[in-house]
Amino acid sequence: VYRIQWIFQYRFSFARLSPIHMEANMEGFRALAYALLVSLPSLGYSGTLVVSQDLALEYPEPELISHSSNMLILKYDDWVLSHQVVDGESMYSQVDLTGVTVEFIQSIFIPEKRSVLPNWLQVLAEERGREFGLPEGEVTSQKVGQFELLGTYSKQHRSGYLYVFDRAAIHHIVIQGTEERYQEVINHIRELTS
Repeated sequence: VYRIQWIFQYRFSFARLSPIHMEANMEGFRALAYALLVSLPSLGYSGTLVVSQDLALEYPEPELISHSSNMLILKYDDWVLSHQVVDGESMYSQVDLTGVTVEFIQSIFIPEKRSVLPNWLQVLAEERGREFGLPEGEVTSQKVGQFELLGTYSKQHRSGYLYVFDRAAIHHIVIQGTEERYQEVINHIRELTS
C-alpha cells in the first residue's frame, strides 16, 4: 500500500494539483487500493460468473482468465471454457442474421426448424451443424429455469458447443475438453432468482 501510495504521490506531484484536489484524489485512491487488496484473496477461488441478469455459471478455479472483445476465456490444466454473447450482425462475416438469429441457431440443432429460413440459411445451418459434429452427435436440449439450452458434444473435436437463450441475449459457451467437462458445465448453469 505504501509503495502504491508513493507512486501515486510521485506521479501527481508533477500534475500541479492544488493540495485540496490532491487530498481528494489520495482518499479515492486509498479506498480503491484497499478494496482491491481486500478482494485479492477471493479472486483465486471458485466462483460464480453472472452472464446476464437471468443466468449464472458456477466455475472451478481456473489457471488463467482472459478477456478480449466479446469473449471471456477460463483456462484450466486440461480444458478451456469460453463464453461470448452472440451478435447476429457479426456472427458471420458478410451475413447479417439480425432478426433471425434465434431461429438460425435453433435450426443448427433442430433440422425441422430450418424450413422457416431462406434456402441459403438452411444450407449454412446444416454446414454449421456438421462443424459441431451433427447429425452424428447427440443434441442436448433442456431448460435452465425458463430458458432454453441447446448444444452438442463433438468427440472428433473434443469440444462441446452450447447456446443458452435468455430474454436479453444468446450466450455461446464452448468447452474444449472431455464430454464429462461439457456435462459439468451444463449442470452448473443456473437461473438467477430475484
